[in-house]
Amino acid sequence: MFSRGSRRFGRDSVFCGEDCRRDGVDRQQVMTLATDEFIRRFLLHVLPRGFHRIRHYGLLAGSARKASVALARELLDVAAPPDDETPGEPEDSGRHAPAVADA
Repeated sequence: MFSRGSRRFGRDSVFCGEDCRRDGVDRQQVMTLATDEFIRRFLLHVLPRGFHRIRHYGLLAGSARKASVALARELLDVAAPPDDETPGEPEDSGRHAPAVADA
């Protein structure tokens, strides 16, 4: 998102960097945040003790993941797993809530 380098002016933190999602002149930005918001955003990138960051590359790299995995399945002649996004019919357990009579 943004590169290192920040300054504090009073209660605000000012930093500049590149926004990789933009092209041209808009790529370089200067951003001013309240100090607590700056610290909150910074701490989103800090992992708890004992955790390790895992970066995906190769077949599991970001935008090409679906196409790469589909190609690998085709080359290996492996069927795709069932689609979890479409819920099936719930199984009937035979137990139902008792009827409530109107008083």
